[in-house]
Amino acid sequence: MKSMLKKALVIGGLSIVASSSLYAFSWQDRNYQLNQFEAPHDDAPFEGPSIGVHGDLSFYVQNMNDNYNGTTPGVRTPQKIGFSLPVANLDISARLARGFNVVLQTRLASHHHHETYVKGGYATIESLDFIGNDFLDSIMKHVTVKVGVNDIDFGDNQFTRTDNANTYRGYFTINQAVESNVQAVFGELLLRYQGAFLLGGLTTGLVNPVNYTIVPGSTNLAGYFKLGYDSQLTEDFRLRISESGYFQASPNTADGLFNGTSSLAGSALRGVYGASDTATGVGTWNPMKGTGSMSAYNTSLFLKYKGTELTGVYEFASGAYNNVIVNGRQSFGGGDAYMNHVSVTLAQRFWDDKMYVAARYEKAFLNGRRAGTALNQQLDQAQVSVGWYMYKGVLARAEYIWQQRNLSTFGGALASSKGYAYFQGFMLTANVAF
Repeated sequence: MKSMLKKALVIGGLSIVASSSLYAFSWQDRNYQLNQFEAPHDDAPFEGPSIGVHGDLSFYVQNMNDNYNGTTPGVRTPQKIGFSLPVANLDISARLARGFNVVLQTRLASHHHHETYVKGGYATIESLDFIGNDFLDSIMKHVTVKVGVNDIDFGDNQFTRTDNANTYRGYFTINQAVESNVQAVFGELLLRYQGAFLLGGLTTGLVNPVNYTIVPGSTNLAGYFKLGYDSQLTEDFRLRISESGYFQASPNTADGLFNGTSSLAGSALRGVYGASDTATGVGTWNPMKGTGSMSAYNTSLFLKYKGTELTGVYEFASGAYNNVIVNGRQSFGGGDAYMNHVSVTLAQRFWDDKMYVAARYEKAFLNGRRAGTALNQQLDQAQVSVGWYMYKGVLARAEYIWQQRNLSTFGGALASSKGYAYFQGFMLTANVAF
């Protein structure tokens, strides 16, 4: 009886999908068009509900070696060449009306979860047809409202970073070591006009969304903005520049923006600085860890001339170690933190964009004082990558990475894990996206 019921449910589900005109969204909608940032405005005619099912599957081979000289080094596992756990994404997209789209994102396998989980989902509204046909279309053609749980639109990094199995859209498999990326509950309003754009948003700032209640005097929402310009100035030259800001007041746990826990880099490199995910950290570094309030700014630049692409990022953040929420209670500390982060990427595409070579260098500093102890920490990371688009949706990549830290906390407490450390090695990636 149970087996018959399961078969009936499967057949019924497939029938529903088939009746909703199943199709795969275009590569532009999938964000696999090269150098796509915010998705284009949806103003296509509506011919009935449609559903798209999309997937990503990635395989990794890596070989890393490290040297850690901290005051509490712990147990280190020797790094050897071998396969990492293959990972997979499953996304479902639906167009329910003109200018109304929804997305559900699921991670079938990942390095930091032992089970399938929902990353998040969101809806975009770019038409007011639910009020009246073509209602305020002259205004709405410049407006996008986005609400849900997903990467907030701070800076431009989230459009090219590796997102679990989705490695197709960027130059590198391993993300930046200092990464202003967070998945959280949010609401955004985006205005676009002739290449210029302005965005404002509110978010919980939580990396792992839960049932969230604003408690007066204990927690606060974070606000953020983005202002920029993106234009194909000539047939060969494109310019994009944006400025973002993120503000979270105390009391709070304000370090979620630079948490880095969702980075494949850190997950794939677990063990380099420690034997487990709770040891001395991973490949990413959160310089604002422990702050109760924070202001952060991101300047992103993208230049493309024919097949040559230059990407630059400068970030500055300041935070206070006071009124931090720890396990639901306020924890009072003292001191301030100031972070500067620079990242530069140069890439060259050739063979009709079927192949590319890219190099990236980033440097980050943390200064200030916490509980009477001076902060003087530094991180350097360099990467080189070669990619080959074997087919549309199939990418093979070879990548080398080197990272060095001085007097860093490595994701642990300030009093432990201080010292000097580095790792280096290579990673081979095969990514299928459909």
